Amino acid sequence: MPIALTDDHRELGEVARAFLTAQKARWAARELLDAEEEIRPPFWSELAELGWLGLHVEEKYGGSGFGLPELAVVIDELGRAVAPGPFVPTVVVSAVIDAYGDEALKTRLLPGLIDGTLCSAVGFGGTLELAGGRISGDGGVVLGAGLADVFLLAAGEDMVLVDRAAEGVSVRVPGNLDRTRRSGRVKLTDVAVGDSVLGGTRAGALARARTLFAAEAVGGASDCVETAVAYAKVREQFGRTIATFQAVKHHCANMLVAAESAVACVWDAARAAGEDRTRDEGPFRLAAAAAAALAFPAYVRDAELNIQVHGGIGFTWEHDAHLHLRRALTLQALLGGDGPATDVFDLTVAGVSRANSLDLPPEAEVLREQIRAEARRIAALEPAAQLDELIATGYVMPHWPAPWGRAAGAVEQLLADEEFAAAGVKRPDYGITSWVILTLIQHGTPSQIERFVDPALRKDEVWCQLFSEPSAGSDAAAVKTRAVRVDGGWVINGQKVWTSGAHYARRGLATVRTDVDAPKHAGITMVILDMKAPGIEVRPLRQIVGESEFNEVFFNDVFVPDDLTQRADLDPRRLHIQDHHRDAGVLGG
Repeated sequence: MPIALTDDHRELGEVARAFLTAQKARWAARELLDAEEEIRPPFWSELAELGWLGLHVEEKYGGSGFGLPELAVVIDELGRAVAPGPFVPTVVVSAVIDAYGDEALKTRLLPGLIDGTLCSAVGFGGTLELAGGRISGDGGVVLGAGLADVFLLAAGEDMVLVDRAAEGVSVRVPGNLDRTRRSGRVKLTDVAVGDSVLGGTRAGALARARTLFAAEAVGGASDCVETAVAYAKVREQFGRTIATFQAVKHHCANMLVAAESAVACVWDAARAAGEDRTRDEGPFRLAAAAAAALAFPAYVRDAELNIQVHGGIGFTWEHDAHLHLRRALTLQALLGGDGPATDVFDLTVAGVSRANSLDLPPEAEVLREQIRAEARRIAALEPAAQLDELIATGYVMPHWPAPWGRAAGAVEQLLADEEFAAAGVKRPDYGITSWVILTLIQHGTPSQIERFVDPALRKDEVWCQLFSEPSAGSDAAAVKTRAVRVDGGWVINGQKVWTSGAHYARRGLATVRTDVDAPKHAGITMVILDMKAPGIEVRPLRQIVGESEFNEVFFNDVFVPDDLTQRADLDPRRLHIQDHHRDAGVLGG
């Protein structure tokens, strides 16, 4: 999934992708692999004419007046294309100047950076010393130095802008791993800096660099995922496409998880830049560090796995897979490592936090006011009465269907969470009970619903679910626990394992095999169990922490009446899978 979420952002991303495809950006990158010297990409002037170099800068300096979210959308697409050139270093520098520069500095540099006449590079790893308006020392490896006219370099906690043409500036561009955007070593000898020092801005500049280069990284990672999956679907071995092999599936799934996790963090960091009004930008710096901590390793891993999924062809010069690996390793070396994770830890320990929020449609505010009024009304009640009213209004589980819930969509659920928390109303956490009861509401008989839902909502009865069995785990169809027909019901014998909460649950929902002659995926019935019934033995399993949260459960001639089984016209396996998916979804956050 790209960073773009809104309609406007998606349209911007589509335009950027179409432009880069039409301009053959990937081919332009390949042209630089064997080139002695780096040149600006042939579409550089077109990039400037589109206004993308100034999306985030105020209009009075030639920009478009948007922010980092819009810029990140374009950079995401540049990352997918492994586009060559100094676009990202240049917009990082203009973003820093826009945030911290004085009027004179902005007027002097921003127009050129926006119209493409100036290119920039950025470096944070040097050992520069600033004194008396002059700077000397090693600027370290500077990303984008090959084409840069202006360098943004760290000197202690300050950032300094240095003109490449200034006296005392030495730039050496050695052989680069990423030859599509070359870094270099910059050394300064008694260079006059004048008014080009941005005092105390290193942390903020680094946050902007992390955010924007991370946007490039997630674009690249996403392209690696899509390329690997597409290849796995068509490459055949042993008479089958390799996409059918579990090991390949796992590689592709792990690639997707890494990329999508990073995308979410980068999106949040880009938003945080415009939302953070604190003096030290702590929340933005935290979000940017988190984005970098995920995005750069994800890009490296996905680039590596992309090559592995492609097999021998992935190791060839002609294939594009190594372009991503070169870009990913360079970003990880210069902006990744332990630094981002260390900053996340240090900022968190210092009490910095990032409030979670979403951009909601305008009509949500009307609904918010209604929910806020209800939340405040319920907050004024006694605790016991609060639960009664939560159940009566459906706010106890808003996403459940009426009358037990409100059939709330995502927006109403989010608003209810926020407003009831703000009002100090603690809604019950039912855990597994809520998953089981919702299944009963959706598929149980009227008598089962009437009998079991209300006691569960009032926390009079706690439920567990009994699905996994020895040697079966989460295989929904590998049920061996038997249920044999007798007068008025069924007699159950067998064993379940890894059953969370069985040692304190009053009720349970279990899968049992009622027809041994049916195919593996049929002949399975869902039954409701009284966990105190004769013949049920619960043995807690001690975990590595010394406590017991899950259990083995044994059934020895346990009788279950007919009215505690699911309806015969339903597919019990489907009910199990539905509930198990809910299990996985909730545990996954």
